[in-house]
Amino acid sequence: MRKGSLRTTTRSSGKDRQIRESLGFLDEEIRKTEAELQAAEEERISLQTSVDKQGITIQDMIELNTERERLQRSLEDTLARLEDAHGRVMDKEAEASRKLEDLEQSQNL
Repeated sequence: MRKGSLRTTTRSSGKDRQIRESLGFLDEEIRKTEAELQAAEEERISLQTSVDKQGITIQDMIELNTERERLQRSLEDTLARLEDAHGRVMDKEAEASRKLEDLEQSQNL
């Protein structure tokens, strides 16, 4: 066997080992991914069964989502009005406090 041939064989066996290790790693990742996919599919089936038992149709879900969105907007509008009213109350309290001070000062004169 010539010297150059030995180096090529050593390099080839090192590359082969790396390829086998990479393939082993990829096989393991595929198994993990398939297991996750299986778990997700089982969860989907379970959720679908729950929905089916409740007798909720897709139209019902659309209507429920529409109603939820409407209520969310209404809540946001109400919170904005509450914040505005709170600001007006604070302004009125400050004005009343100034008037009370003015009244107290005029009585002290």
